[in-house]
Amino acid sequence: MLNKHDYTRNPSKFALKRLVVATSLAVTSMVAVNAVAFSTLIPEGCSLFGINDKGLNTSQFVKVGELSVDKLSSMYPGADIEGFDISAGGDMYGSSGDNVDAPYSAGHLYKVDKSAGAITSIGNIRFNVDGKPVSGKEVS
Repeated sequence: MLNKHDYTRNPSKFALKRLVVATSLAVTSMVAVNAVAFSTLIPEGCSLFGINDKGLNTSQFVKVGELSVDKLSSMYPGADIEGFDISAGGDMYGSSGDNVDAPYSAGHLYKVDKSAGAITSIGNIRFNVDGKPVSGKEVS
């Protein structure tokens, strides 16, 4: 069982366990995580957030609890939020893919409100290399 201090001694163990929880959500198609697994994998005081990627480009932010997956936001039709991250300070960010509808832009960065799931535009993150757009490509 992972206690709340294990991740400070072994960050890779904590990251792997977080990945397992996130992967199980995708497989179960947003069905709530088993309470025993949740308490074992998520340290006390931590929250698990995710994106419900519905269809081609409709996105919704969710918060995972011990016995439920709760909507953090309404659906954002056309936003195509594909990237998602949380900073060390707890700020949440999302980025759009290339299948957006107006008023959204491809390759755009948003700040996500943790309590309401509202998105605030930060700006475009797409760019050109040798005159060719990089937006919509996997870059790693």
